[in-house]
Amino acid sequence: MKKICFTFLIFNLFIISGCSNDYKYQPGKDTVEIYGDGTYQILSGNTNTLANVETQENPEEIVFKYKEEKPLVFVIGESGYTILNYQTGEIKKYKKMNEIPTKQRKVFMEIAKD
Repeated sequence: MKKICFTFLIFNLFIISGCSNDYKYQPGKDTVEIYGDGTYQILSGNTNTLANVETQENPEEIVFKYKEEKPLVFVIGESGYTILNYQTGEIKKYKKMNEIPTKQRKVFMEIAKD
């Protein structure tokens, strides 16, 4: 019996350790997507929001579509077009498609088609 209990305990420890992650900021119940160390997340509510959970700021309040191309996240939202580099924390915002550099514009055009 002790052998079975010990085996069961070891098995559970392997399962629990396999479920851990290295996020600095853990996803919550409203998290749809998580980027990098968890600082940036897409949160759901009445609408989707791109949020910086560390600073409690929302770079984009209303997100329509988004796509990740590591380490960048391309977001089409109510205020326009946002490019987030979650490794550096750099955020670039554009109001019009023709303001976006060509390479990034292609990504936004792909997102808009979907």
